[in-house]
Amino acid sequence: MKAAVCSVLVLALLAPLAIVRGEDPPPRPKSFRVDLSEGLGYWCYVPEPCKTGGDCGVLLILDSEGTEPARMLARFTGAYNDGRNYLAEMKWIGIAPESREGKWRPNDVTPMKALTDVIGKYAINMQRIHVWGFEGGGGVAAMLGYSRPDIFKTVVTFASSIGEIDPGLLKKHPQKRVYMVMGEKDKALKQADKAMKVIKKAGGRYARLRSVSGMDAAIPIDCELPALSSWYEAMDCGFDYAEALDEATRKLTISVEDAIRIVADVEKHPREDEFWLELAHVKECINRKGETNLIALLAKAQSAPEEVKMKLLEIEKIFAGYPVAIRAQEELKKLSAPVPSTSPSQPPGKIETPVATPTPK
Repeated sequence: MKAAVCSVLVLALLAPLAIVRGEDPPPRPKSFRVDLSEGLGYWCYVPEPCKTGGDCGVLLILDSEGTEPARMLARFTGAYNDGRNYLAEMKWIGIAPESREGKWRPNDVTPMKALTDVIGKYAINMQRIHVWGFEGGGGVAAMLGYSRPDIFKTVVTFASSIGEIDPGLLKKHPQKRVYMVMGEKDKALKQADKAMKVIKKAGGRYARLRSVSGMDAAIPIDCELPALSSWYEAMDCGFDYAEALDEATRKLTISVEDAIRIVADVEKHPREDEFWLELAHVKECINRKGETNLIALLAKAQSAPEEVKMKLLEIEKIFAGYPVAIRAQEELKKLSAPVPSTSPSQPPGKIETPVATPTPK
């Protein structure tokens, strides 16, 4: 069903382009324009909690050439998608700066001016500032994210990539949280692949590249926002997934109980698909440790059944939630089952044949 919906959206890509170019009614009156200087400004959306409270993040949105910032901003407030207000969900202030003559240039200062203005007006959590860019705006987003890694926690590019960033910067910041969405037919995909290889070779664990099947540079934004929001939730929580998983792996050879505790802590945080694959591997290793202990323990079942029963209870408790805990429970039931009693007149293992009684004539 989801694929069908996305297919319809792909066929209707011209409609979103018309939307952002102003050929339909204006977006819902949730955003407002702020004038900066020289005729330029930015469009802003502030969720209700951010108007009076603190700990709000910021999403700096850089549109493609020829689009209207207000309408690109509206995509994140539910005006043109499934009705989800992603900015309100994430508790982010959304800002969409205007570019001069509808084109972004390397020396444009409006994005940073807009961000500085918002930081000065609202209680912003400086660890929750993100930059997002579409097409030409994606290149500017990548440049800002890597030139100011102290400010931007994540960089997301749609129909563009970090491929033009100096490899030296990619190596310098291998753990930069990056998410790129490109069509599998996009000619720039090879450049993005090359950048990913540089990052991974430098030990990077947080960069993601999603290739959309059958698409070129025209990416259906609405189909991608739900998955992106899940990634954002994980990146925005402040948890270091890579470090936690590395620590759990180290603990496997020292204390499996510590490894289990770390895994449980990871699972308390928002799911991130690639880290969950690593998590599954760690959990598999933990279960194998338990299976090895169980096999060694069951070898003593005949000679020390009571001791084995106690140890099985320990395995069941320590490895709760793992398959080996279920097996330990089953083995415990077998050992605790009552032994069938035998008749005193019939030695164990001997089966008596009944004697036929003669029928009276």
